[in-house]
Amino acid sequence: MKKNIVRVNDMRMFKTTNEVLISNQPIVNQIGGLVLAGVDLNDLVLRIELKNAEIERTTQGITKNKHMARVAMQTKAQLIANRVMAWANSVEDNEHYATMSELIGGITVASDSICYTRCMNVANVAEGVLIELVNWKVVLADITDLKAKCAAFNALMITASVVEAEINTAIKVLDAMLKEGKKLMSQRIDKVVKSMKTDEFSFVAEYFAARRVQNLGHRYTQFKGVAVSGLTQDELRDVEIQFSNGTETFIAKTDENGKYVERLNPDVYDIVVSHPQYESFVIEGKRIEPGEIIVENFELKPKA
Repeated sequence: MKKNIVRVNDMRMFKTTNEVLISNQPIVNQIGGLVLAGVDLNDLVLRIELKNAEIERTTQGITKNKHMARVAMQTKAQLIANRVMAWANSVEDNEHYATMSELIGGITVASDSICYTRCMNVANVAEGVLIELVNWKVVLADITDLKAKCAAFNALMITASVVEAEINTAIKVLDAMLKEGKKLMSQRIDKVVKSMKTDEFSFVAEYFAARRVQNLGHRYTQFKGVAVSGLTQDELRDVEIQFSNGTETFIAKTDENGKYVERLNPDVYDIVVSHPQYESFVIEGKRIEPGEIIVENFELKPKA
């Protein structure tokens, strides 16, 4: 996360400094070397913004699609597992009861790969005793449907892995641009601007104030709110709010009063809101700026 903070801060600093040079064009035009350096900086800022936008577009939709596929898979697996357990309990088959109980235990909070493996195992175990489950409303079509949902989710996990590799490559390019920008400013712009301190004191002060914007980005943002039932408006406890920026994930949970709070560094996040008894949903591309206090309240729809 520390590297993400520095990256966001540097982008903000380059943009702000470039705006200072543009807004003071008459002064900049007095020195040919500064004019050329300013043109190079403006070009670099545009390239940085395009590359950053490319990274954000690449991540868009992946979190939402994968989450929806996971919910569909694990919901089907839990339904089948519960019916197998009901059958096993009725005939005192402790082995199958314990197996299914273990497979679906904690499945909602398990990692993606573990969730996928457990759901596939539910399908395989149920398929092995399918003839016993006819009276428990489990048929071959249910097993086939669960396996299809598992395959769909696995495909999205693979896609997400490929996308992550693409993002990492793009980030390396972005970091190289940022390094190029630092070299441009330190070697070609800073020295010239310092030399103008006597004649253009206000401009020099404005320029170096912009150069220090990067330090402001280290402040956390407080992200907080309340989760309630959309049906009764009652506060909901244990609602999980997951913040993901593509490289790291942070999870907050509501307390007994339905309140949550999370401290986040500046970045762009996908937010997943979930609860076992309510419909999950995703907020994509929420940009977090430094030092803000963001209040985001959620209304959750009960599951049918």
